[in-house]
Amino acid sequence: PTPETINLEINSVAGGGFIGPLPTAVVNLADNEPTIAFSLATYSISEPPNTGTAPGKLTVAVKRTGTLTQISTVAYQITDVNATAGSDYNPFPPAALSGTLTFAAGVASINLVIDIVADLADEPNETFQLMLSGPTAAKLGPNATATVTIVDNDL
Repeated sequence: PTPETINLEINSVAGGGFIGPLPTAVVNLADNEPTIAFSLATYSISEPPNTGTAPGKLTVAVKRTGTLTQISTVAYQITDVNATAGSDYNPFPPAALSGTLTFAAGVASINLVIDIVADLADEPNETFQLMLSGPTAAKLGPNATATVTIVDNDL
């Protein structure tokens, strides 16, 4: 991380003081803001064996690294690519198609859990995307977007 820099320059002194031989200084502030990102950029899960069986469960970790002493939030959104919410996958609490995750002080990870639904259709693998945005008291890391592939099991 690149530190933030402040350039200080003393131009005048009140009360009879004087400016010494070093009237300027550079102050570097360490970047200690937490980073929030998905633990992986891509996820793959097989479709459950057939309809009427329990759905498959995909757990996606949203990780916060760095200084964890403050509360941080981040918005998330789940969007279809060629998979369809409600028929191929179902987010359920705490996951919905969009919302806000709140990291309490000291919390480093929150899981989104998504049900993968079985069907009998012979179809190509299907995908949807997870996106993070709008962090507060944090910044987004390199995996702010993740792609989930549902691997078809029908012949």
